[in-house]
Amino acid sequence: MKVSLLAPTRVGVPYMLTKFPGPTLGSVRCALYSTAIHENFCGHKVMAIWKYGKDSFSLLDDHLRQLFAKGCSAKQLSQLDKACKIALVSPGDVFIFSGANPHMVMSVGEALSLTAYESFVNLNPIHTQVLMDTATSTHFEECWPDDDTILDIKEEVADAIEDTQVMIHKGEEPMTKDSKFVNAFNACLPTFWKDRDMKKCLSGRGLAKKC
Repeated sequence: MKVSLLAPTRVGVPYMLTKFPGPTLGSVRCALYSTAIHENFCGHKVMAIWKYGKDSFSLLDDHLRQLFAKGCSAKQLSQLDKACKIALVSPGDVFIFSGANPHMVMSVGEALSLTAYESFVNLNPIHTQVLMDTATSTHFEECWPDDDTILDIKEEVADAIEDTQVMIHKGEEPMTKDSKFVNAFNACLPTFWKDRDMKKCLSGRGLAKKC
């Protein structure tokens, strides 16, 4: 599988993003708006994910950072019924989902459960818009990263855009000679330029709105 990255990857352990403090494993959360690919090394867990955006604000109002464990309350079970997807993850499984959606996991059994992941944003205008929706009205306010963290991410994204434009101009990498890659990259740029902070980050590097 070939994945084109704009946002920096961050490697971590289950649901504890590097530099992004979050709730305890097993609780409902929704932090930085990015996608994550996971590999489960040992143990079993049940994972649930809910709708993206304001449709799930009532869930977060009632259950943010609340543990879902054996013997769930009737209210918790009712929320599980509303999940978009519930899946059992086994050792060796690899799975991918958007961290922009409220989500949670519950360990199954008494064995150690260990999952590693990398978060990323790929070259898709919808995904780049979701990233820019972090800490906006579509993002539950109690889940917002702090301003310094958001700006740090945007600076790193601007670095990635600058590096990619240089590679496209020089034709340094085989991927940057691929018209599909270049077209996908260019399709994402307008979304970044519309964001005030991203515009400052990109302008500060002397980048033009067109490649």
